[in-house]
Amino acid sequence: MECQAAFRAASFPDVLGSEWTKLRSVRSTFWALTVTVVLGVGLGAVISAAAARGYARFSASGKLSWDPTGVSQVGVAIAPPAIVVLGVLFISSEYSSGMIRTSLIAVPKRGRVLAAKSLVFAAVTVVVGEVVCFTAFFAGQALISGYAPHAALGDPGVARAAGSSCPVSLRCCRARGGTRSPSSGRPRPGASSLASATSPTPSSPGPASA
Repeated sequence: MECQAAFRAASFPDVLGSEWTKLRSVRSTFWALTVTVVLGVGLGAVISAAAARGYARFSASGKLSWDPTGVSQVGVAIAPPAIVVLGVLFISSEYSSGMIRTSLIAVPKRGRVLAAKSLVFAAVTVVVGEVVCFTAFFAGQALISGYAPHAALGDPGVARAAGSSCPVSLRCCRARGGTRSPSSGRPRPGASSLASATSPTPSSPGPASA
């Protein structure tokens, strides 16, 4: 009596599960995401603290162009290379190890494999990106507050700017959030300017710092 093994073609959810297992089981994923967090949150916090403490020495034009949202997101703007490296390793590791042959035997349709890889990588990047962006924003504003005008999440455009993360490269925009005017306390449009935030010019008469 012959026993014929049952064979079921891999469905798209099966391929998604397989790609998720591959992504979370490799060491490069942990290190790439760790570097992303360190750059996005840690570096952003250091820059925010340094820029806020130098705000009092800014010129009048420097204070007018002060953008606390943009300053707190500088680290996030530097983080994308870590995500790019993770994407390259995620796609290329199967080819270098030869495991791509096994994957294509199980799922002959290359388009389905590529779509699953892209979807899993995009989902992880979006989640990590949003967490890093908002964490960097809140940490940065906490360090800026008391030394310079700071932004609140409820100010016009701030939530959009703080949460802008690209699904593939974790880009976090040149923020254009509102700032709180030192004199009136009302939201005031900001212009992202890292140069004016981190390179203060000789001071001249201007609004007092908050």
